[in-house]
Amino acid sequence: MNRSAFVVCLLAASLAMTVPAHAQKRGPKSMAPTALQKTTGMLSRGSGNHNRSNMGSAFENRGKLYPHQISLGPTFEWPIKSQHEYVYRANPYVGIPGNMIQGRFTTNEEWEAAAGYNNPENVTVAMSDKPNSWPSTGWPVKASDGSPIFISSQDSYCVYNDSTNSRTVLGLEVIQTGYAFGGKAVRDMVVYRFDLVNRSQTTYDSVYFGMYIDADIGGSESATDYANDKLTFDKSLERVVYYDAGTSVQWGGSSGRFGFLMLETPQINGVQAGITDLHYLRYDDDIDIDSVQFGIYSSSPSLYASKYRNTYFHPNANQPNIHFDDPATFPAAGIDLVSCIGSGPYRMAPGDTLHFTTAFIAAIDAAGMETITKNAWDLYRADFATPKPPATPTVKVVSGDGRATITWDNAAESSRDPITHESNFGGYRIYKSIDFGQHWDQIDRNANPSAGSDPVPLATFDVSTGLQSSYVDSTLINGFTYWYSVTSYAVTQDGTVLESSLGYTAEEQNVGVATPATPAVGRTPARVSSITHPTGTAKVTLSVSQLDVPGGGGKNYTVGFAPAFTIAKGNLKSTITLERVEGVKTDPGTYAFIFKSPTTYSIISITTGKVIRASGPYTSGVPIVMGGTGLRITVTDADTAADLRPQTGDSIIVAPGIFATTSAGPVLSLRPFFYGTHYASDDGIVFAVRRDNDSASSLISYADSFLVATLPVQLRNDISKAELENVKVVPNPYLVGSLYEREYGVLRREPIRELKFTHLPSRCTITIFSLSGDKLKVIEHEGPTGMESWDLRTDGNRVIAAGMYVYLVKTDTAEKIGRFAVIK
Repeated sequence: MNRSAFVVCLLAASLAMTVPAHAQKRGPKSMAPTALQKTTGMLSRGSGNHNRSNMGSAFENRGKLYPHQISLGPTFEWPIKSQHEYVYRANPYVGIPGNMIQGRFTTNEEWEAAAGYNNPENVTVAMSDKPNSWPSTGWPVKASDGSPIFISSQDSYCVYNDSTNSRTVLGLEVIQTGYAFGGKAVRDMVVYRFDLVNRSQTTYDSVYFGMYIDADIGGSESATDYANDKLTFDKSLERVVYYDAGTSVQWGGSSGRFGFLMLETPQINGVQAGITDLHYLRYDDDIDIDSVQFGIYSSSPSLYASKYRNTYFHPNANQPNIHFDDPATFPAAGIDLVSCIGSGPYRMAPGDTLHFTTAFIAAIDAAGMETITKNAWDLYRADFATPKPPATPTVKVVSGDGRATITWDNAAESSRDPITHESNFGGYRIYKSIDFGQHWDQIDRNANPSAGSDPVPLATFDVSTGLQSSYVDSTLINGFTYWYSVTSYAVTQDGTVLESSLGYTAEEQNVGVATPATPAVGRTPARVSSITHPTGTAKVTLSVSQLDVPGGGGKNYTVGFAPAFTIAKGNLKSTITLERVEGVKTDPGTYAFIFKSPTTYSIISITTGKVIRASGPYTSGVPIVMGGTGLRITVTDADTAADLRPQTGDSIIVAPGIFATTSAGPVLSLRPFFYGTHYASDDGIVFAVRRDNDSASSLISYADSFLVATLPVQLRNDISKAELENVKVVPNPYLVGSLYEREYGVLRREPIRELKFTHLPSRCTITIFSLSGDKLKVIEHEGPTGMESWDLRTDGNRVIAAGMYVYLVKTDTAEKIGRFAVIK
């Protein structure tokens, strides 16, 4: 059944759903509709989670800057993974007199997802780092040539409208774009842009855009923390700052500061209006009456003159100006604070679009808030054109016996700075977590305060000391789970390090998970049978450091060398081909092909420093013989946009490359070659080529090639009783609260209880009995490792009691009986 059919069936069965309880102050943040609504919108509903900066921000594509379930992500969590969520609810409001559109009230959610802007087969909005979330037409924001445009380290895109407006549908649509930046100066924020479009045939006067923020500085689990919040307002900075009147019990001390910036609004009388209205109220005074809501965001004199005057207006020293509340009117102890930030009025004719850009920022103190405020404004004024880190690596991890092999691709190595268009790749960093991504190093900051707050990498490989595409961690304990995240980084001319974001979920492309285990008894791993050097005379050695991977072995690999190119400088997107000139000896050196102008070039040998050709004419599509190198280069730009064709100063580096193939096709695409670098193929084999000596004879040529023959995994079925004697249960006794119990922070307060059977054959049956002989659980084990986990639940899903238990491990040829204890 596809997702569309499933949703329709689900709705037909039940018009109301129960939302899991929230670990927060006032119950669920959202509820399902109480009646069938427009199916296309419901089928397009999705959530997203910005987690590529230092602020975690989950949201939904129906006017909610928070998730309706905690499992979907945090609400403005800072620092990321700290479990410190600064906001309970945040919602964009839009309206005209008497009709305010909002998604805040769970029984009257008036924004609905628009169809066609995400993949309808999943429940995720379009996220730049998740191509499977994109609509069938690709990423919604495109360049003139159809390629996707990404602004930040992680963009989001969604569209919603007021098709479920409880009063009159106005035909207003919101295009919401989110940006999360990984750079250190701008990582403590998430930016949301709202493009408000009038899709109706009606002209609207007095349109207001608003932001509802229910801040819970210090936590939302008890009134001690969420009922003592205050705010300050600075019109010159278009900024509202929220802070705690005391300290946080839930967070254990100082709670930091959270801020909202209105970076961009439409103009009124030739000047951006910015924040035009600001009012605060107690959470319990928030009501779902359109006229009251509009009156708050527009500072309506009629509402000020009504019975609601003292509830929603606190002008104090600002009188007679009633548009801004005076923060001095807050009680000293603070309140359970809701703020309503408005901007308007604006006129919208049919087809008009109003642009609003906001930033949600956080800092540890007032000084830090000033810094991040300045950085946010600088980022906006630069049109978000900020130096960016290289591309995020794609990571694979293979578990072994007390070890893990981490491999990653080389996409980052061809990254270029979006502003200077120069190569900006500096290297890779590998991080390790033993608590499922909560912390990315194992340093005790209390004992080592000089370590700073940023995680310390397990290993670093840079361009100056030698790049790698694999790393072996041989310090692991079998049975425990380890996460690894690989980042890429660049170093700017002023020394600033720009690093791609760490991953924070196991599903992210730069995260890999390892659970090391003993190898299965009777299993012979995949292995190399021979390595030959059939062509070429270079005095080099090829070695294989990993082969025993899923699907590994039983293949023959050909490793060869060919000229490869990289764009060193420029925004060049022309088609480039390299060929060897027949009958001419090819020199596997490194060369720079430099455009002196859009129509002329020069060639320099980087290896020798000599000028191969001082100047020559360039014509698109015409092959150019590169002097005595034995190579021919062709640059074709007939189908390339004008700004992506060769420009003065653009340069191409030509150097030896390496590739690998099997009979099924390529497994390692052509890439720059370096001696001693470990290359990881697509199917998991890791190999390196090293020089035998320092003489010229040890340099590879394009004629050299290697053939690696491998043998597949072999499984032996005649397991002996003696071999089963090594089977163990760990830990034994199992003590509740042991290190084997996993926990997932706020998502799982209860640990996951597991014990493990070790030194098993690749195929066997494990049966657990009580001492009285009752059969409790049967586990069929099959796999490459000798380890199997059990969650201490019976086949009937009952948790076993404390006591002594018997297990039987049985194969076709042998069996073992043992005991273990569970202590609670």
